[in-house]
Amino acid sequence: MQAPTGFGKTAAVIYGLLLANADRVLYVVRTRNEIAPVTKELEKFKVNYTFLYSARRMCPLLRRSNGGEMPSIDEFWENCKLARLKGICNYFNSLSEVDKETIINIIREGEGDPFKTVKLLIGYGLCPFFALKSLVDDVKFVVATYPYLFKRRIFESVFEPHEYNDFHIVVDEAHSLIEAHTMVEEKLRVRDIEAALKEVREYAPDYEGAIKALKELLDYVRRLKAGDRLRRIDKTAIVEILGDPQNWIDIATEIRLEKVKQALEEAPEQATRVKVATARIAVFAEALIQEESRLYVSVEKNEKILHVLPCTPCSVVGEPLSRAKSAILMSGTLPPASYIRDVLCIKKQISVYDVEMFHGIIHSQKQYYTIVLADVSSKYTSRTREMFDKYAEYLKATYELTKGVILAVYPSYEFMHNIVSRLPQDYNMIVEGKETTISEVREIALSSERLLINAIAGGKLSEGVELVDDRGKSLIKVVFVAGVPYPQPDDLLLDFIEWLEAKVGKDDTNYYVYTVTAAIRVKQALGRAIRGPDDKAIYVLGDRRFFHQRLRDLLKIKYNRVAHSVDDYKSILEKIRWLRE
Repeated sequence: MQAPTGFGKTAAVIYGLLLANADRVLYVVRTRNEIAPVTKELEKFKVNYTFLYSARRMCPLLRRSNGGEMPSIDEFWENCKLARLKGICNYFNSLSEVDKETIINIIREGEGDPFKTVKLLIGYGLCPFFALKSLVDDVKFVVATYPYLFKRRIFESVFEPHEYNDFHIVVDEAHSLIEAHTMVEEKLRVRDIEAALKEVREYAPDYEGAIKALKELLDYVRRLKAGDRLRRIDKTAIVEILGDPQNWIDIATEIRLEKVKQALEEAPEQATRVKVATARIAVFAEALIQEESRLYVSVEKNEKILHVLPCTPCSVVGEPLSRAKSAILMSGTLPPASYIRDVLCIKKQISVYDVEMFHGIIHSQKQYYTIVLADVSSKYTSRTREMFDKYAEYLKATYELTKGVILAVYPSYEFMHNIVSRLPQDYNMIVEGKETTISEVREIALSSERLLINAIAGGKLSEGVELVDDRGKSLIKVVFVAGVPYPQPDDLLLDFIEWLEAKVGKDDTNYYVYTVTAAIRVKQALGRAIRGPDDKAIYVLGDRRFFHQRLRDLLKIKYNRVAHSVDDYKSILEKIRWLRE
């Protein structure tokens, strides 16, 4: 189902499932922040539900490790298991004293706010995760983040004995599934190998083979050539070095027991917070031997990183959605049905319901005004100093002639920094980085008369952010798309293209990989500006390639004006009075 923001997709789907008397629904969303809109709608329908997101973020006991950092997922679960087995987690122990109706009543007390509900559960002395998990068999709706469906190991641990075919599955923001394979990525940094080597020498020195393997692995990784983009390497050598993953699991377990024993003697309160670096080797080795996994290397902050993941979303998405009783994929920017069939490998009969096709345009064309810039392009052969200067001039004009928030969206970090470095540094700006948070951006936007947000296409600020005032009116007045955001080429993308070409041919592959992906990213960015019927926005499509017919057909928006120069662009903006109100 495709429908724009503000249509009411969530309520419509919930109502339809209730009318159909769907007996068991798993409703998945991308992030924990996206759980609340679903649970608030379920509250209105007075339906019993539960929700699940990261247990380590919910946990009041083990949420932070000794150094104050969030423990890894595997580290958290090992320590959680130990705390439960030793009987030292009173939050978990208290669950035996409450019935399920009590937990349902606490959820009702939370009024559809998952974070409030988690705080309430902690306040009542209960483990939030296991309290919410205990309701899985007793409620009609389970709302969860993507990993609870698409990571097989997590699905089985939470829903066993149920299988995929026991559920009607709803996938929100389903356009994200085109990158679903990145959800199962495992990374191994040089510092992880160094820490494991030090640990084995100290706690398990008799494992001479493990020490030798880690030294070989460290030497091998240090010799690898790598850059900031993923480069494919043959995984055979590392598979041979690491050997059977079970050996690393056994060594990690032995080290953990030794560390726990030591902690119990020296600092008993830290016994369930031990960190075992060798466990990261075990997890990585296990992921590496999977048949569909590929191995890549990159460099980040002068440190080499190994990445293991499948090169397509097919192996992650295909099985759960094909086997489900039914699957409802919904988004404001769904890829074509042929893409869903060919790329996501969903073996089901597909029906497409495009709300605007059946019922007309939801957001009036009067709410947005589109300007296409005909003299710029982010095409690789066009990326010259002069071109970056021109983009910067367009952004300067936008900043000086408008009020409110300007969302500038770029194809890559490199492209963004080339343009941002040419802008006056006294501008009120945010430049997206890996540490940038949506809450931080929202806070700055609410207190700024004028703000330029520089974001990456497909990133958290161009897709996940909603900037509205206390009346629900959008703060974003301009979305400036600086170049067509085609995927950046690296070996992971090339492997995906090779796989897809064998299935559908070169022409359809180029269309799916480049045109469809770019269109989805652009529509997601544009959608940040108009969040309701009273919002207005300027869309600036900064690339002459936006005139390409296949891209234009996918965008489905009216082009109002074409600017052939910065002066031309300024004169257009100056005539739009509401931009300065």
